[in-house]
Amino acid sequence: AEKEVAGHPHAYSSWALSHSMLGDLAAAEKVAMQAVERCPTPFWVHPLQRPSHFLPQLYSSPWHRVEDFPWMKKLEDHWQEILAELRQ
Repeated sequence: AEKEVAGHPHAYSSWALSHSMLGDLAAAEKVAMQAVERCPTPFWVHPLQRPSHFLPQLYSSPWHRVEDFPWMKKLEDHWQEILAELRQ
């Protein structure tokens, strides 16, 4: 199966998820490491971080700068209103 999925991110994603669901976490991590090594960027950058959804313009980082996302300022400015709406 390795030869068939080399370089295809979504195949690795499904393959790793299948191992995880079967309880074989070591195999899931091995598949994820292959994805890290073989897939074009952007994709997983660490075998223990395997998101199932991808945004090509969003790079992998533990923190992002607010300046990179102009819409964040509006959310920050209105957080109290958003919280009040959630509590309704």
